[in-house]
Amino acid sequence: MKRFAVALTVLAVSLTAAPAGAEEVVLSGGVKGELHLVKEKTENVKVYSLTVKRGRVKETFKVYRVGKLYFAEPTAMVKEGKFFLPYPAGRVKTEVKPFSPEELSDFRRAYSSFVAAAGLREPDTGKPKLYVVFDPLCPYCERAVRSGEMKKLMASYDLRAVPFPVHGKLSERIAACLLKKAEEERAPFEKVVAEWFKDSPREKRELLNSCGQNLSKEELILRKLSRELRSLEITGTPTFIYSDGTISVGKPEAKDGR
Repeated sequence: MKRFAVALTVLAVSLTAAPAGAEEVVLSGGVKGELHLVKEKTENVKVYSLTVKRGRVKETFKVYRVGKLYFAEPTAMVKEGKFFLPYPAGRVKTEVKPFSPEELSDFRRAYSSFVAAAGLREPDTGKPKLYVVFDPLCPYCERAVRSGEMKKLMASYDLRAVPFPVHGKLSERIAACLLKKAEEERAPFEKVVAEWFKDSPREKRELLNSCGQNLSKEELILRKLSRELRSLEITGTPTFIYSDGTISVGKPEAKDGR
C-alpha cells in the first residue's frame, strides 16, 4: 500500500439517519462515522468534524464537503474496501480502551508464541516491557525511529517489536525478511527493525534482494500473529502496548518513566 502523506483523499460514503445535528456516514469497508457541521464556508463548501470508531480506536478528523464529495484532512486511507487509520497525524484525536487482564494475557501468549516460532532472541534488561506494534512501510514508525523517540523510550522500557504488516504483500515480505535476518544473524529483532527504518532506499533494496524468495515459513508466522492482533482489535501502527495493558496509538503514552 502506498504512503498517503500528500493530497486529500475522496471518502466514499453513504448517508443514513443519525442523531439530531449529525449525519451518520458509512465509509468504504463498512466503517461507520458521524459528521457534525463545524462551519459553512460557502453554499457548496462545508467543514465537518468526522468521528470514526474502529476497534479500540476512536478518532476525529476534519472533513470538507464539496457538493456531494467528502475530503478528509489528514488523509483517511481507503483502499480495496479497507479503512486504514492514519497514525498519528497531529490533528487526529485518539481514544483507546486498555486491554482487560484476559486480553493482556491473550496478547502475551500470542507474542510468546510468535517469538518461539520465529526463533528470536529476547535479551532481558529488567525494565518493564513496552510492545511496539509496527509495519515496515509505516511512515510514522520510521519517523519515531529516525527522530530518536524510540531511543528515548529505551531508557525506561525494554522494547519489543511486534510486526503487523497491514500495508499489503510488500509489507509482509519485508517483515518476513527482517525475521529471517534476525534469526540468521542471531541478532535482537528490535535491532534489525531499527536498522531497517534507518537504512537508505538502496540499503533496503539490497536487504530484500538478499532474502531470496523462500520466505514461506516467516510469512506463515506473520499471518498467524496478524490474525491474533486483529482478534484483539489492534488495527493500525504504531500501537504501543504497556505491561499494565495501557494502549497508546500513534505515539507513546506519557507515563512518568514507567
